[in-house]
Amino acid sequence: MKITIITYSDLNIIGGSTIRIIGYSYFLKDNDIFADFYNPFEIPIKLKDRINYKKFKIANSLKILLRYYCFAPKILFFLKYIIKTYPFIKDIEKTNNIIIFHQNFSLGLFLTLSTTKSCIYDIHGLREFQREYFENLSLRHKIRFYRKLLTEKNYFKFGKYFNATSKEMKNLLIKRHKIKPKNILVAHEGLLESFREVIKVNLLQKIKLKYNILKEEIIILFAGDFKIYGGIWDLVQAFYIIHKKNSLTKLFLIGWGQEEKKIIEFIKEKKLKGKIILLGMVDYKYLSTYQAVAKIIVCPDNNNYYNQITPHIKIFDSLASGKPVVLSNFKTFYDIIEEFHGIELFKPGNVEDLAKKIIMIINSYEKYSNAALYNKDKIKEYTYKKRTENYFKNLKILFNNS
Repeated sequence: MKITIITYSDLNIIGGSTIRIIGYSYFLKDNDIFADFYNPFEIPIKLKDRINYKKFKIANSLKILLRYYCFAPKILFFLKYIIKTYPFIKDIEKTNNIIIFHQNFSLGLFLTLSTTKSCIYDIHGLREFQREYFENLSLRHKIRFYRKLLTEKNYFKFGKYFNATSKEMKNLLIKRHKIKPKNILVAHEGLLESFREVIKVNLLQKIKLKYNILKEEIIILFAGDFKIYGGIWDLVQAFYIIHKKNSLTKLFLIGWGQEEKKIIEFIKEKKLKGKIILLGMVDYKYLSTYQAVAKIIVCPDNNNYYNQITPHIKIFDSLASGKPVVLSNFKTFYDIIEEFHGIELFKPGNVEDLAKKIIMIINSYEKYSNAALYNKDKIKEYTYKKRTENYFKNLKILFNNS
């Protein structure tokens, strides 16, 4: 069994999708291939030594087809003989017998319909449950979203094999899209340990000086996208409640996104400048240093259905810090949470309950802090390297039986 992993993402921009793509390249062997279509693209140094890398080039005419054929996917069946003349498709046909592709339904549907290879789509987002992310956007972006939503729906009609991020997502796909259970593999999220660098003492001191952090101050940290369904607005409002009770608290926010403007206005309105600090995007390799500054880390996802069925990557990063963590109370987290310590769960979307749980940790900080140290070792069982060992076993079973 030989595998080709394909991506359309720039892996040097480290975010949730790219972390997963890199993480699930760990099981590749000598005869396997890692391929990309992103242009320009430089493969991260840490990947260069351990994977067989190829670059495919797509003709501009094919890019246009990739973008719009979703309105009539069966057109590919009639264009197959023309499509097969493209060097891109010839390159694909020369690759290994199983293709796993990431985070691009258009590319995935195209490959499924126009090649002879067995294609597995790795799901890291379902637009049908993430409509909030595209609120307040321009008409052009809304049209683009609905085009992608249509592609997603068409893929579930024509696609055969899938990676789901959890058992709950697998059950959803079986029920909603009538996919055979044996054709869905559970590919869990995890920790990309090799890209997390040790705490940088010099950077740590610079952060403390720059933001005038006093020894007795309590830094609460969030790192992730500022999405509507990400719960960051709930966290900002909860912090306002907390800060009125404890003036020694500060909120550090790493990331950016659609809620940023609202947060900036809130900071001005409530006179929280210097108390809520927007740090912008931070290189993933420095995340552990910013976590070292914090006393408490919060992952405040709200009650969006996609959140309910997907333990996000930031949860594993947060647990790896060895700091107390506050998480949304979702059933899909329970198997993970019972293995870790120093955690509090809050009712998703409930600002008062979120504030209450953070205050509980502040008031008994030594107890939570000591308990959370255990997580630094325990998280090693949840790295992508470990996760992919089980995944690869199940992948071999699937295709040996097929």
